[in-house]
Amino acid sequence: MGGFGAAVMISPEAISVTGLRAAVAEGGRLVDIRSQRERIDEGVLLGAIAIHSARLMPSLDPDGPERISLAKHSAVPWIVVCSDGQNSRLAVTQLRRQGLLRAASLIGGTGRCVRRACSESRSRLRMPFKEPLLPLAERRSHIWAAAKEVGREPL
Repeated sequence: MGGFGAAVMISPEAISVTGLRAAVAEGGRLVDIRSQRERIDEGVLLGAIAIHSARLMPSLDPDGPERISLAKHSAVPWIVVCSDGQNSRLAVTQLRRQGLLRAASLIGGTGRCVRRACSESRSRLRMPFKEPLLPLAERRSHIWAAAKEVGREPL
């Protein structure tokens, strides 16, 4: 069982904003469960796999017929991200019940990432994604590229 290194975990199911980079370095896969509208309005997380929350369970089930290619086994460390941390926390509870015991939620979601990045020097806080907010045209191209990478149409 277990998740990531103790330094990055608040609990087995939750990762802090400051621990996010270390969790990704340890092999954590970011999964953005915000809707396409939220990703366009709030910004794209570069490197995250965009999966609508309604498709999350079948997409990450390693034995399911709808799984994405990265969901090879139940030991994949998934870091689920939403706007405020609430939906991702609920999603992680479901993933863990499904047997994905290395799933964790980003505390505070993308809102906390943006607030933290604005309040601290960019040199002190390096997120695993380049910039939390991109111009609209770039956001759309990243959404389409991420969807294409996992073989899905963006929602």
